Amino acid sequence: MKALIYSDNEQEYKDLKSVLEEELDGIIVKQILSDGHFHVEEDGELVIVAVNGAMGMEIMQSFRERHPDSRIIWITDDQYFGRVAIRCHIFDFMVRPYSESRYREAVRRIAWETQYA
Repeated sequence: MKALIYSDNEQEYKDLKSVLEEELDGIIVKQILSDGHFHVEEDGELVIVAVNGAMGMEIMQSFRERHPDSRIIWITDDQYFGRVAIRCHIFDFMVRPYSESRYREAVRRIAWETQYA
């Protein structure tokens, strides 16, 4: 399985990646840094958008349109984007601050779905 993590925060990226590697055997993780453009060309079975506000929404929506079968977890600091997440049928939506156990739970659901799909 391949995972893409959109995050400019190096520590958050390392934390997110660490949980993925602990919970999903053989996962390949790549960090995508923002440079003002929405890089959604690369495909991944799992995409974590750890970007706040409208920028995170744009990345999530653009990725969903180009790769509809990918599982997307969107992490943001604004709970009001939850409605957008629901309309886009993403896998999970988390508001900062989130607990590691909450994130780990989402990753475990992905592992279970992947195993029994």
